[in-house]
Amino acid sequence: MDNNVKIFELPDRYIPGAIAVEHDCLWLLNRSAISYTNTRGRKIRHGEIYRERVHGRGYGSMPLPETPEGREESHPQAIALQTNDDNALSYVWVSDYGAGYVYCLDPEDLGSAEKNLTFDLGEKSRPTGIAWDNWRKFIWVADEAGRLVAIDTNPLGILDELTVSRPGSKIIQVAVVEEGVWFTEAGTGKVCFHCMDQMEEITELALTPENPVSSSPFGLATCDGRLWITEYRRRELWVIDDITIATVAPEEMKPRKVASFDKGYWPTDIIVDAAGYLWVNLDGGGNTFSTVVQFTDTGDFVKRYDLGRNNHPLGGIAYDVIWDKIWISDAEPNHRYLALTPIDQIKPARNGNVRIATSPKAGAALQGELFPEFTVAVTENEKPVERHITLTVEPSDKALFRDSSNQSCLTVKTDATTGKAVVKTLQVKAGAAKGEIAVKATTRGFSPKQVETIFTGTIGEISITASSKAGKAVPGELFHEFSITVTGDGKPLAGRDVTLSIEPSSKASFEGNKSSITVPTGKDGTVIVNMLRAAMDATAGDTFTIEATTIGFEEPVTIFTGTVGEISITAVPKTGRAAPGELFDAFTVITMGAERPVERQVTLSIEPSGKASFEGNKNSITVQTGKDGKADITTLRAAADAIKDDTITITARAGHKDPGPVYIGVIGDRHIANITGITPIKDEEETVAFGTDFKNLEAQVEGAGSAHAEVVFRIDAGAEHAAFRQGQAGATEYTTQAGSDGIARAGLYALEKAGDVTVSVYPKTLGAAAKKTFKIRHIVPLPDKIQASEAMGIYVGQPSHYFPLKVLAGSTPVPNVVVQVIVRSVGSEAQGVHFGEKGKPDDPTVKEVRLRTDRNGQAAIGAGAEYFITSPKPGHVDIRFAVIQPAGATKAAWDITANVEREMVV
Repeated sequence: MDNNVKIFELPDRYIPGAIAVEHDCLWLLNRSAISYTNTRGRKIRHGEIYRERVHGRGYGSMPLPETPEGREESHPQAIALQTNDDNALSYVWVSDYGAGYVYCLDPEDLGSAEKNLTFDLGEKSRPTGIAWDNWRKFIWVADEAGRLVAIDTNPLGILDELTVSRPGSKIIQVAVVEEGVWFTEAGTGKVCFHCMDQMEEITELALTPENPVSSSPFGLATCDGRLWITEYRRRELWVIDDITIATVAPEEMKPRKVASFDKGYWPTDIIVDAAGYLWVNLDGGGNTFSTVVQFTDTGDFVKRYDLGRNNHPLGGIAYDVIWDKIWISDAEPNHRYLALTPIDQIKPARNGNVRIATSPKAGAALQGELFPEFTVAVTENEKPVERHITLTVEPSDKALFRDSSNQSCLTVKTDATTGKAVVKTLQVKAGAAKGEIAVKATTRGFSPKQVETIFTGTIGEISITASSKAGKAVPGELFHEFSITVTGDGKPLAGRDVTLSIEPSSKASFEGNKSSITVPTGKDGTVIVNMLRAAMDATAGDTFTIEATTIGFEEPVTIFTGTVGEISITAVPKTGRAAPGELFDAFTVITMGAERPVERQVTLSIEPSGKASFEGNKNSITVQTGKDGKADITTLRAAADAIKDDTITITARAGHKDPGPVYIGVIGDRHIANITGITPIKDEEETVAFGTDFKNLEAQVEGAGSAHAEVVFRIDAGAEHAAFRQGQAGATEYTTQAGSDGIARAGLYALEKAGDVTVSVYPKTLGAAAKKTFKIRHIVPLPDKIQASEAMGIYVGQPSHYFPLKVLAGSTPVPNVVVQVIVRSVGSEAQGVHFGEKGKPDDPTVKEVRLRTDRNGQAAIGAGAEYFITSPKPGHVDIRFAVIQPAGATKAAWDITANVEREMVV
């Protein structure tokens, strides 16, 4: 626990809640109701308020007005202090969440039934936040039941004409400014403004406009025209930078996220101190230490205070303007309240007694590099002192603090003995222009005039140049070598790593077929590039660039442009003839580059397909020419069912962008059986795990000749992911005969590589032009886990809250997985629970739905998703998520029990 925190223990019956400070008096609510039977046998119930001197014990606890029969137990929630024109305390106001009352207490006579008044907001009301309106002399009460209640203090009474009703909004907190009243709505995810000049209008601002209910704004604080907001559900701090325009240009007010808090900590109350600094209570959810976080007046992080102990959220927080202390209440089981004295006291800073100096005062660095470290020294009355100093770099687009979440700002803590702190992480931004930066220093209590520049940095420039800016080579050959030089402010930079990248990467490569390499410069700042090779499949006229970057560059620079030369492909002879089913005469393919033979892989394709084929019934083959640039083609065969005088064209491609014709063949007679087409049957999208079989692919041949017809199954895409069980291993086609019923079948199994496979089918006699495509098949690793929350928000008659899940194999997300979701009521509870479908009529019989994960392995149910859970009655329900596709993923399941609640409780 931090040593500037003092603890005050309370009796175990106390569960400290809201806290407030006025001059030398501390007010603290007991969240626990008091209940006993008096001497006459009547049961007495009431809340309790604790009053204590700031600098010592002296008052103790006092009862709140009695809670009558028929009302729930007292649960004092919040305190507001009413002051007079001399800023002296007049009355203490308390909201009672449990009983539905607001109490007005005389601080001089807390036990007086005559002087202490009770305002009944209704049995169903749930008053939470409360605030004193010094401009209008009102008390404003946030009612979780959906009202913003105004109470006049002269004369005393509820002002129905100013009370705002917003059913279902769950109003939580309230803050008052001269123009009107701000309040938070947990039910809608909005922050709202009630303008006193336009009482009928409410300005609504959603923190997350794309999905307002995904956020839960909670605490409010105002200072210097800003509105600060704690967001509970998403664990964030937000600000509206200028609320003074709320009455003239409300559409220009834009909430802005300032900070996010660690997992396991939820921000609740927020206060502003006399310096404009922020203090935020963090609810640890019962699992972490009690914590308060300090921010500057601009929302930059200063410090996180460890208050010791754990297991329960903090109760409340208040600022003592006289003694410059932060008071915090800490609930059960800690039963205590604490006084935190910031080491950065405001008074000595404002009085000019705090001095900030640095050594050295200046330094230089190149783009992307660190400045030399410098020391910040702080004195108070010329003596070293421990203090938080906030450093800001200007302009922020040229430099940053590398270890800070807000990179333009860094808070350091000086040593208590030496008053010094070393800054080692000031760095020039990559790509920053030459020039200077300034580091300015401030501390809690400084005025803008006291903020001075304490360090000046000079930024140098790095350049990369090439000895040759262009070159040319044919596919597969090396470009001429060239050198690269790196300088900093005109001086060679030795041992500097330079990364070279080819764009587009398909047109050329470095040694090892790499599209990017990193090489160090020598003593003279240069490096030789001698293994740049044009891609084998590049097309003549293609160009590419080499981009270079090094530490300090924001964007790479282009230093070299390469052009791909031309390769020609011809055939000898250029034409041939064959009868149906017979081979064409052999012909030779010749590859030439720069007027000489070159070795190349050449892909030959038949157009149109179906009228001829190469060996293995292939429509396309790849051959390798030798050193003489030649390859003989001996396996081109006319199709048995080709038509006489039809022609085919053999196209060739060897790195060309488009294939070109090299050979023409003439076909003989063609006989077509009485087959009209083919249709996939029993076809559905399917997902399987590595090494397992898909369901058989089946297709119905159409026409009188369908029985025993030859049918070709072909993998059109994804041959690296799946293969046929029958036929030649690794083949992308499988030819079979249909049965006597005209149905052809093929087996498909998954390989050990995730991806998708597309299969088509066509009668051999009709050719691929008549093909039909099966629905896509997916191959994935076997899932072993469903990752999701253990809690789901469900409320009677409403869609369940958005509930995302992720399916994993180890730590890898698995796409295209089918997840079965089943919901059942527990015993006689939540009868009628079922699934609803977005945009569809309600069907109470739907107890099961199926989801398919997206490419990130994610799926969801709830509000905003395709399906959601709804129930007409409250109670517990069991929900099971289980992967049913691919089969065998028995470990990938997730079970939770959720409670269908009548209404949301924050």
